[in-house]
Amino acid sequence: GHTSRLSDKNWLEIVSTPNEKMNKRWSSTMVEASHFTFASSMYSQAKIEPARFARLSLQFPENCYSGYVSHVLCAIHNSNAGAEQPTDGLIIKIVERFGNLNETNVAMEIARLMESRPDIHWPGKTLDRLSDLALNHIDDEPEPKDLTTASAHELLTQSINCVRGCAIHAISRLIWANEELQDRFMPVVEKACDDDNDAVRFALGSCVRAYYNEKRDFSIGLLRNLIDKDFRILCYPDMSQILLWEYKNDPDYYRDLMLKAVNSDNSDSQELGAELLCA
Repeated sequence: GHTSRLSDKNWLEIVSTPNEKMNKRWSSTMVEASHFTFASSMYSQAKIEPARFARLSLQFPENCYSGYVSHVLCAIHNSNAGAEQPTDGLIIKIVERFGNLNETNVAMEIARLMESRPDIHWPGKTLDRLSDLALNHIDDEPEPKDLTTASAHELLTQSINCVRGCAIHAISRLIWANEELQDRFMPVVEKACDDDNDAVRFALGSCVRAYYNEKRDFSIGLLRNLIDKDFRILCYPDMSQILLWEYKNDPDYYRDLMLKAVNSDNSDSQELGAELLCA
């Protein structure tokens, strides 16, 4: 569209335009201008030119419409094949600049960007912010969804669509790729076990798996803690493999667990319990 022809200067003028002046300044006979529509257009363009818009975002004014920030962050980890990529240093600067914004859309894209780039040597304060998002962020949704009877698939979907869940998935990806970060995140992961949200606790299944090879005792302690709170953690993707490996170490515990799963009122747990008892 016409936004592909906008210069950096034009974009900064648009991003800086106060809400009440948007229509007067940028509307045409065809389109009513709003920050929402321009941010969507910026996303399309930023996927084609992620390096350009990454650089441009550092010039965004304070308190601009958060959609511009979240769309640039999203475009960096969803850019088109062959596009010029921002350098690791530039990505770190962007996350440092916008990492403390609490808007759900920005915080979620910060977590997703960090998850997509476990190869970057993230600074300590950025890792601390990720921990803070995992434990303390409150999403914009006024009414949290009731997940009492949700399936494993619904829990997983919900866990990647809330900030605390996204941050936990990012942590698990970082510790998979960087063994030296495992100790740093252990207290965060332990504390997240007490989260009231079923989907956030379900996200910790990713950490059970990430810690299992190098810190088996911690991983199994985490798993048992999560099982005590919610049986459905057993149905986290690929968790059955860990359950099979662990069965021989404590057959009584796991046999009892599988019988409870079979007799539970959750169909995913029933299926898994029957499958593992027959294995």
